[in-house]
Amino acid sequence: PTAIEDTNGNDFAGISGDATFNFTTAAPVDNTPPTIVSTTPADDAGNVAVGDDLVITFSEDIVADTGNIVIFNADGTPFETIPVGDPRITIAGDTLTINPNGVLANSAGYYVEIDPTAIEDTNGNDFAGISGDATFNFTTAAPVDNTPPTIVSTTPADDAGNVAVGDDLVITF
Repeated sequence: PTAIEDTNGNDFAGISGDATFNFTTAAPVDNTPPTIVSTTPADDAGNVAVGDDLVITFSEDIVADTGNIVIFNADGTPFETIPVGDPRITIAGDTLTINPNGVLANSAGYYVEIDPTAIEDTNGNDFAGISGDATFNFTTAAPVDNTPPTIVSTTPADDAGNVAVGDDLVITF
C-alpha cells in the first residue's frame, strides 16, 4: 500500500490477491508448416501390393485445403489425380490416407505429388507439397501366380501299351 502515491502525497491502497489484476498469456504462435515424418509404403519401397492404400504421416495434425494429389506412373504420365476434398482422401489427425480409384499395375513404378496448397496444419501453415519423383516413390509387386501346373505330355503316352520295362517315365508340365 505504500509503493505508489499521487502528487499530493496520497498513498495508493495497493493491490493484493488475484482478483484485481490478473491475466493469462497467449499461446505461442505456430508458424511452422507440417512436414512428412513417414510414408507407407516407405519411399523407394518395392514389392508393394497393388491394392494397398498410400499413407503419409505428418509432423502435426493436418487438414485439407485446396489442391490435388497426383499419382504418377514412373514414366511421368499421370495415373490418377485426386482433389483433396474427394472421399478417397481421408485425414485423421496427422495422417493422410490416399485410396486410389484405379488399381495399380503389377511390377510398375509410381510416385506421388501433392500441390503446395492441398494440405495445411490446424493453424493455417501450408505444407510445402511434394514435387517430382524423389520424395514418395515405390514399385508394386509382381503378379501372384495362383495357377496350378498342368500336364502337357507324358512319355510313354497315356494308355500306351507294350512299354519296355526299363524305359524312363517322363512327365512334361
